[in-house]
Amino acid sequence: MAVYTVYPSHDGQIRSVSSNYSYARAGTGGGLTYSSTGTTIGIGQYLNVYDYTIFQNYQTYNIGALGLGSVAATGAYLNLTLSSNYTTVDSTTYARVSTYSDTAFSTSDWVAGADSSSAALLASFNTVNLPYANDDFTFSSDSYLNTYITAQIAGKVKVRYAESRFETGNQPTQSNDEDYYIKSTESTGTTYDPFLYFETIPASAKTGSITANAYIKTPISSSLTANGQIIKNGFYANAVIKANGVTRSIRANAYIGKTTTKTVVGDSATGTAVASVFRSTPDSIRAIKIYRSKPIR
Repeated sequence: MAVYTVYPSHDGQIRSVSSNYSYARAGTGGGLTYSSTGTTIGIGQYLNVYDYTIFQNYQTYNIGALGLGSVAATGAYLNLTLSSNYTTVDSTTYARVSTYSDTAFSTSDWVAGADSSSAALLASFNTVNLPYANDDFTFSSDSYLNTYITAQIAGKVKVRYAESRFETGNQPTQSNDEDYYIKSTESTGTTYDPFLYFETIPASAKTGSITANAYIKTPISSSLTANGQIIKNGFYANAVIKANGVTRSIRANAYIGKTTTKTVVGDSATGTAVASVFRSTPDSIRAIKIYRSKPIR
């Protein structure tokens, strides 16, 4: 098993402003601006006197810099750090697949509200659970996040964040704000940076059944049959042992090879390898004595 923490090689925001909510949501009317240099990035929408403001947040994770080869991602999640929170209306922030240009980021990467939900969902977060400033929070991952990372393992994972009420066309009111701000990669160091976490197993890992026969020689002989499942390279083995008709379970967790931890900052990767570990936990295994009769001569 290998563990990876990847920081964005690029992040930024696009802001749409208009006195007409339909124009702001569509990104038309000349009110679009973009930025990749601020220390905070906006998510959500609000009404300020006469103008509606809507944010979309973009991130690129260059996982190809890890040079992983043929592997499958598992256990993935996205993590952000809150800078400030102005929300007075609860909503859901969606993290979706993006095709924006991280090398030529511009207002042309804006996705209209009517089209936003058509992009595949990677993760989501309800704003009622936002933490205090400078605390981090983790999105609830959709199963497609692992699939998307696996498909992009030699390239880049691109994410766009948009608010649920923006997608459904619910315009904010003067006293009901729906915007909050997160720390960007422009913050000093990586303490508050967004990051993508995931683990990997070989893409060729198989799941199958096994049968084993063993004998306890001391103090008696009993036939044992084990039937279970093994998942290679992640290695969770669960077996049921039957000793003379009495069923007992045995659980084993094994990590075969080395456990690797790597971190990607921008386009460079560093990491360490940890020695192999094997753990096995039996659960109440016992044999039943066998009595044999001796014929009388």
